[in-house]
Amino acid sequence: MLYTPTSPQPHHPDDVPPLELVDFAFSRIKDAIYIVNDMEQFCYANDEAYRMLGYSRREFRRMRIQDIDLGWTKEETNRHWSDPRCWKRGLTFETRHKTRFGMVLPVEVSVNHFLHKGRK
Repeated sequence: MLYTPTSPQPHHPDDVPPLELVDFAFSRIKDAIYIVNDMEQFCYANDEAYRMLGYSRREFRRMRIQDIDLGWTKEETNRHWSDPRCWKRGLTFETRHKTRFGMVLPVEVSVNHFLHKGRK
């Protein structure tokens, strides 16, 4: 007897593209996650980041760190980008982020530097 399934067969976990899996996982984390380039522009934010700050994905793509972080200074950012110790062990600090509606939220930021295809 030949059996033909009526529902799709489960996919093997290796069939899921890695970036799709990462985006799926990050979108379920209840902490805001941002990827920022060396020009302080947001390259990626997860769903919690959008929800917490009240911005759409489209709006966020045009924003920089200084648009949300009340403690941001160019000098300190440059110092952290150029300090090799920060690249090795990361950096954790407290600051404040401002939502789209003007509410100020205290946040703890954990920074991990990395290079991807030659870009910081």
